[in-house]
Amino acid sequence: MQAIRLVAAVVFMFSQLFGHAAVSQDDYEIFVNKYAEIHMQFTTDDMREAPLVELLNDVESYLEKNVSSADAWIALARVKFGYANTQGPIAGRRRLREVKEN
Repeated sequence: MQAIRLVAAVVFMFSQLFGHAAVSQDDYEIFVNKYAEIHMQFTTDDMREAPLVELLNDVESYLEKNVSSADAWIALARVKFGYANTQGPIAGRRRLREVKEN
């Protein structure tokens, strides 16, 4: 499970290379860097939960203003995926289903 999280963090860090013009690279890079920082700085799910909630709120606010932005949707899905991993197997699975449906 840790390997999957590490791979997700690394993929998310490098996904900024494939950004779209619809989103300011600066805004997208902020989300990418903050997500990576959370995964590198905190070693347990309990420690990651609060910072991921804060980032999730930031990304959702950004998405409300930029609904047509593919990068904003990608950032939201990745942060929700990271947050779902902190919720345990049952609640996490529900959150992953939400990500998939959106």
